[in-house]
Amino acid sequence: MEVKCEFCENIFKNIVVLNSHKRRAKYCLNIQKKVDGHTIVSDIIKCQYCEKEICKDTLNRHLKKCKNKCQHEIEKLKIEECDKDEKIAKLESELRVKNMYILKLENEFRILESNFGRLVM
Repeated sequence: MEVKCEFCENIFKNIVVLNSHKRRAKYCLNIQKKVDGHTIVSDIIKCQYCEKEICKDTLNRHLKKCKNKCQHEIEKLKIEECDKDEKIAKLESELRVKNMYILKLENEFRILESNFGRLVM
Protein backbone atom coordinates (compact mmCIF):
# COMPACT_ATOMS: atom_id res chain seq x y z
CA MET A 1 0.00 0.00 0.00
CA GLU A 2 1.60 3.27 -1.08
CA VAL A 3 1.47 6.27 1.25
CA LYS A 4 2.04 9.96 0.61
CA CYS A 5 4.02 12.37 2.77
CA GLU A 6 1.70 15.15 3.86
CA PHE A 7 4.58 17.65 3.89
CA CYS A 8 6.58 17.11 0.69
CA GLU A 9 4.02 14.94 -1.17
CA ASN A 10 6.51 12.20 -2.06
CA ILE A 11 5.08 8.69 -2.29
CA PHE A 12 6.50 5.73 -0.38
CA LYS A 13 5.98 1.95 -0.36
CA ASN A 14 4.65 1.76 3.19
CA ILE A 15 4.16 3.65 6.44
CA VAL A 16 7.50 2.50 7.89
CA VAL A 17 9.45 4.00 5.00
CA LEU A 18 7.31 7.16 5.19
CA ASN A 19 7.98 7.60 8.91
CA SER A 20 11.71 7.11 8.39
CA HIS A 21 11.59 9.69 5.58
CA LYS A 22 9.78 12.22 7.80
CA ARG A 23 12.43 11.83 10.50
CA ARG A 24 15.52 11.89 8.24
CA ALA A 25 14.99 13.74 4.95
CA LYS A 26 16.37 17.24 5.48
CA TYR A 27 14.23 18.87 2.82
CA CYS A 28 11.10 17.36 4.36
CA LEU A 29 12.21 18.28 7.88
CA ASN A 30 12.67 21.87 6.72
CA ILE A 31 9.14 21.87 5.28
CA GLN A 32 7.85 20.44 8.56
CA LYS A 33 9.54 23.26 10.49
CA LYS A 34 7.76 25.87 8.38
CA VAL A 35 4.22 24.50 8.66
CA ASP A 36 2.05 27.09 10.41
CA GLY A 37 5.19 28.85 11.66
CA HIS A 38 5.58 26.26 14.42
CA THR A 39 8.30 23.70 14.81
CA ILE A 40 6.60 20.38 14.27
CA VAL A 41 9.71 18.23 14.37
CA SER A 42 12.53 18.75 16.84
CA ASP A 43 14.77 16.09 15.31
CA ILE A 44 16.96 18.65 13.53
CA ILE A 45 20.01 19.71 15.53
CA LYS A 46 23.12 21.70 14.74
CA CYS A 47 26.52 20.08 14.76
CA GLN A 48 28.51 21.61 17.61
CA TYR A 49 31.61 21.78 15.39
CA CYS A 50 30.37 23.01 11.99
CA GLU A 51 26.89 24.38 12.76
CA LYS A 52 25.41 22.20 10.01
CA GLU A 53 21.79 21.25 10.57
CA ILE A 54 21.43 17.49 10.71
CA CYS A 55 18.91 14.94 11.84
CA LYS A 56 19.47 13.41 15.29
CA ASP A 57 19.43 9.96 13.69
CA THR A 58 22.44 10.81 11.49
CA LEU A 59 24.51 12.75 14.04
CA ASN A 60 26.98 9.93 14.74
CA ARG A 61 27.54 9.31 11.05
CA HIS A 62 28.08 13.05 10.47
CA LEU A 63 30.53 13.35 13.38
CA LYS A 64 32.69 10.58 11.94
CA LYS A 65 33.38 12.68 8.84
CA CYS A 66 32.96 16.26 10.14
CA LYS A 67 36.12 18.15 9.14
CA ASN A 68 35.65 20.79 11.84
CA LYS A 69 35.45 18.06 14.49
CA CYS A 70 38.70 16.57 13.19
CA GLN A 71 40.38 20.00 13.37
CA HIS A 72 39.01 20.49 16.88
CA GLU A 73 40.35 17.11 17.97
CA ILE A 74 43.77 17.86 16.44
CA GLU A 75 43.95 21.20 18.28
CA LYS A 76 42.88 19.53 21.51
CA LEU A 77 45.62 16.88 21.12
CA LYS A 78 48.23 19.56 20.39
CA ILE A 79 47.28 21.41 23.58
CA GLU A 80 47.44 18.17 25.58
CA GLU A 81 50.85 17.42 24.07
CA CYS A 82 52.16 20.87 25.03
CA ASP A 83 50.81 20.44 28.57
CA LYS A 84 52.54 17.07 28.86
CA ASP A 85 55.80 18.48 27.47
CA GLU A 86 55.68 21.27 30.08
CA LYS A 87 55.01 18.74 32.84
CA ILE A 88 57.92 16.55 31.65
CA ALA A 89 60.25 19.58 31.61
CA LYS A 90 59.16 20.53 35.14
CA LEU A 91 59.71 16.98 36.44
CA GLU A 92 63.12 16.77 34.76
CA SER A 93 64.10 20.04 36.42
CA GLU A 94 62.95 18.76 39.82
CA LEU A 95 64.92 15.56 39.23
CA ARG A 96 68.10 17.52 38.44
CA VAL A 97 67.70 19.53 41.66
CA LYS A 98 67.21 16.35 43.69
CA ASN A 99 70.18 14.64 42.02
CA MET A 100 72.36 17.65 42.87
CA TYR A 101 71.16 17.46 46.48
CA ILE A 102 72.02 13.74 46.58
CA LEU A 103 75.55 14.48 45.29
CA LYS A 104 75.96 17.17 47.93
CA LEU A 105 74.86 14.76 50.69
CA GLU A 106 77.18 12.06 49.37
CA ASN A 107 80.12 14.49 49.45
CA GLU A 108 79.24 15.56 53.00
CA PHE A 109 79.02 11.90 54.00
CA ARG A 110 82.49 11.19 52.56
CA ILE A 111 83.92 14.17 54.43
CA LEU A 112 82.29 13.07 57.69
CA GLU A 113 83.43 9.50 57.11
CA SER A 114 87.03 10.55 56.57
CA ASN A 115 86.89 12.87 59.63
CA PHE A 116 85.47 10.07 61.74
CA GLY A 117 88.24 7.73 60.52
CA ARG A 118 90.88 10.23 61.69
CA LEU A 119 89.24 10.58 65.11
CA VAL A 120 89.16 6.84 65.70
CA MET A 121 92.84 6.35 64.93
